[in-house]
Amino acid sequence: YAVTCRFSPSEDGRIHQGALRLESNGGNLPVVTVELRGEGISDSGEPPGFDLLSPENGAYVEEPVLLTWQALQVSDPVTYIVYVAMGDSSRPPGPLTYDAGDQTSFSIPIGDLSPNAIHVWWVIAHWGTAAIRSESEWTFMLGIPPPPIPHFSLLSPTDNAMITNETQLFEWEAIEGNPSEPPVTFVLDIILRTNDSLNGEYYHYEVGAQTSYTVDMNELRVDNDYVWYVTATAGAWGDLMSDQAWRFHLSQFGHPNAVEELNRVSSASRFGIRSIYPNPFNPETSITLIIPETGVVRAQVFDILGREVATLLNGKISTGEHRLTWRAAGASGLYLLRVSNERGEVDVRKLTVTK
Repeated sequence: YAVTCRFSPSEDGRIHQGALRLESNGGNLPVVTVELRGEGISDSGEPPGFDLLSPENGAYVEEPVLLTWQALQVSDPVTYIVYVAMGDSSRPPGPLTYDAGDQTSFSIPIGDLSPNAIHVWWVIAHWGTAAIRSESEWTFMLGIPPPPIPHFSLLSPTDNAMITNETQLFEWEAIEGNPSEPPVTFVLDIILRTNDSLNGEYYHYEVGAQTSYTVDMNELRVDNDYVWYVTATAGAWGDLMSDQAWRFHLSQFGHPNAVEELNRVSSASRFGIRSIYPNPFNPETSITLIIPETGVVRAQVFDILGREVATLLNGKISTGEHRLTWRAAGASGLYLLRVSNERGEVDVRKLTVTK
């Protein structure tokens, strides 16, 4: 038998004393008492971690696939075991396992991987009697990546605009290079915000292939806030949503204090989503929020049918920038991120998941 003893916590200069008694339940074996004495030393804690290097997370690659990772910085010799799991029902369950020895790279043999699966890989480092896992698990797929999903942005009216006209021209960017017929068509949606929340009252305009549309603002309720965005039907690309969902305030037509009112609305709208990167993404994205005042904030993700699929935040946070992470577990497609606070301020942005 081998017995290992460790004094914890260790403190510089402190003397630890005691005894370890070993006694067998067999009755005919001697009792062994081992005196213990230890002097505290500085404890450097756990060894520094290590992480994956390539191929980068979510990459498309060709066989043979070369995996690389950082070296673990410890004084003892280190060996590495590589694990590759794949979502392919035709393969035996459990990850593939490869012994990379003391190398920090490994080339997976041709034929071991599935061309129709997302592969998840990680590495475990072993030294002495200890082991540690890589800080990340990354994914890759075999083959050529699909063509990138196009983006298009809103142009005017700009975010937080004050509208005082009886008619308003809404404009957005065109989508170039449609891979199939028919041509791209657009739908303009305007959503009423009541009591600083989206209440589901939509104004829906089938625009066709044009990248602008003039709305008769008499159809909308004056002295209210709205959110507008555009959805494109783009052949093989499917349905695409504009990169932004912008807000505007519809004031009384010909309002003499429109500039002052615009300043008031813009000042109140500083709360919200600063950035989403990357977007589109697979499977994870980082979201930065701007919080002008300490308070309760809620961040929710909805699918295109309006069903809540995730709550990223629901609690009190302080003033400043805050970063959230969403790892999509559902199907690829369009989602909406809705951020709100206890003052009733709301911001909505589009999320695009690609798989």
